[in-house]
Amino acid sequence: MHPGLEDEKAQVPGATLPRKREREDRMSINSIASNLTTQNLIQRTMAAADVDGNGQLSKDEFSSFFTTLLEGLAGKTSAGSAVNANVTAADEPLVFAPVPGFDTGKINDPLKNNEKYTPALRVFSRGLAALGLDAAVSRGNLQPLVDYAKQRGFPNAKTVSDDKIDFGDGRGGIDVITAGGTWWFQNQP
Repeated sequence: MHPGLEDEKAQVPGATLPRKREREDRMSINSIASNLTTQNLIQRTMAAADVDGNGQLSKDEFSSFFTTLLEGLAGKTSAGSAVNANVTAADEPLVFAPVPGFDTGKINDPLKNNEKYTPALRVFSRGLAALGLDAAVSRGNLQPLVDYAKQRGFPNAKTVSDDKIDFGDGRGGIDVITAGGTWWFQNQP
């Protein structure tokens, strides 16, 4: 927190700033990240910037990330060459979207592998994070998720109905969109 922000009004002659509470309301991450697409963008940005993976950004990580971002916007990398937009699946950061009914920490844990936390769930969650799809408009158009799964170890994945994907792992079709039009992963009886 910056000095002076604890006060009801900043002590700047001739200037009136909003009260601390008003600033907090406007800048709340919860209000900004109210939809999955924005949450995914925040997660992907943090994953790209947090080089050491400790969940916090150091000054160097922050500086490096924004320098790279600005150079990318200018069409060059730090070495001055053109930016390569083709990122392979192996180069992607492992960012997982929340899936109702699943603990995101367990989804992130590759050692947590059982009937509920399957490799197909992890690819599905990563696909949601990477593609930023909306469930309501994806009903009947699951091909982007199927293609994502095929590129990441599920070559036999296919759409089996307007809201089900068979990942080709012997578990059959998985219902991935609720009747209410939200994402889920119904792999349990």
